[in-house]
Amino acid sequence: MPMHETEEQKIEERRFAKKFAEQFGGEMCAIPYTYGLDYLWQRDDGPERWMEIKKINYQTTELSEFMCSLHKLQCANTLYQSTNYKSFLIVWCKDEVMAAPITNLILGEDYRIKYWGREDRHAEPQAMIPKEKFETVTELFGD
Repeated sequence: MPMHETEEQKIEERRFAKKFAEQFGGEMCAIPYTYGLDYLWQRDDGPERWMEIKKINYQTTELSEFMCSLHKLQCANTLYQSTNYKSFLIVWCKDEVMAAPITNLILGEDYRIKYWGREDRHAEPQAMIPKEKFETVTELFGD
């Protein structure tokens, strides 16, 4: 599994994970890249959710869907089958932070596939998840 994140992006992710844990409690534990996602969120008595964090340079109003590699959806399903903990995609936009579950999504109902890659990366199948499937992180994770 190729790594696509720059060191700057990793630093931004860690900063976000720290702020997320401060706001919602617990701890965001970075997990090895072989798991396919970024973090395991732990609160109270132990693990609670798997998390994938994406920072994008768009306002939420500029997009009708958010992209996540199909491979990450596969990883989310494998982690759920192994642990019974759901996975979430967190999209950190310029104006808001949105989140949606990415476990057991149904093609054609919850997402569509687009074959795409940036100029500096290889193309691969991407899950294009409609913005309507997302909520703000406060709506989704707030107590």
